[in-house]
Amino acid sequence: MLVRCPVDGAVWQPERLDFAGPVVLGPGLVKKNIPPVIIEGGIIDTEAALAKGPGKVTAAFWLRNSPEVRKAKRRLKPEETRLRKKYIAARIREEVAAGVDEKHAREKWRAAFSTSTLSADFRLHFLNLGTVTVADVLRDPQRFDFERLADPADPTYADDPRIAIFFANGGKARPHIFSHAHGGCKYALIASPAQSNLKHAA
Repeated sequence: MLVRCPVDGAVWQPERLDFAGPVVLGPGLVKKNIPPVIIEGGIIDTEAALAKGPGKVTAAFWLRNSPEVRKAKRRLKPEETRLRKKYIAARIREEVAAGVDEKHAREKWRAAFSTSTLSADFRLHFLNLGTVTVADVLRDPQRFDFERLADPADPTYADDPRIAIFFANGGKARPHIFSHAHGGCKYALIASPAQSNLKHAA
């Protein structure tokens, strides 16, 4: 369901189109230096290329208005729904096996996926501060400010324990977590248990 293309739309510095940094080789690996090939041509118009050539439109505009994208997402929606339900059901089984009430576990994981809301007993896996609950973080948000952690809803995503970051916001706004997983997601942290009036059956 995430739109991908040959050009990394998350970064636009010209040098990012050529990952030219030296590689770090492990035992038994060698690097062969291959002469560069210069291809004559003009400047690449990445906006037009992303938009399949209609002119100067941004990638964001194209994503919102592309009939091809909408059609592809409609086709894949049933499979996305099936996999989401399967994943949530597995998390609920794990919680129940650990002694959590099944109704609470269901509401807790529904909230995480339907409204990106993390309840008080939701576990967070910080890179440097270990595994704690949302309640622990909210008791002392400054301690966790700008600390990296795994994606809250999918801790094994990309095998990256620092894909998300916590923002305490210094009392100016509610603390939240932003994760780069699955195209980017902002999670709200609440000090109360999961709510029961949420949609999205698991």
